[in-house]
Amino acid sequence: MDYCSKQKWILVAVETDRNHIHLMLDLPPDIKVSDVIMLLKQHSTHEIKKYQPYLPKGKLWSTGSFICTTGDASAETIKRYINNQG
Repeated sequence: MDYCSKQKWILVAVETDRNHIHLMLDLPPDIKVSDVIMLLKQHSTHEIKKYQPYLPKGKLWSTGSFICTTGDASAETIKRYINNQG
């Protein structure tokens, strides 16, 4: 994902499901995760509407999100979980 590289984020894993997306990102310690979610939603909305202009005006994404850190699970376990979604 080129956008992540520009932001100095590392996209570790990604998978889509019927109505949501699972992402695993490696972020610099000085960035707020809530800012990352906001930027990803803004950028992806712009890109999607550029290629799908028939979509209605307004938001594509819900206001909510679920965020967790790798804390107790290993990065490999989380990557495996994400890759098995969808």
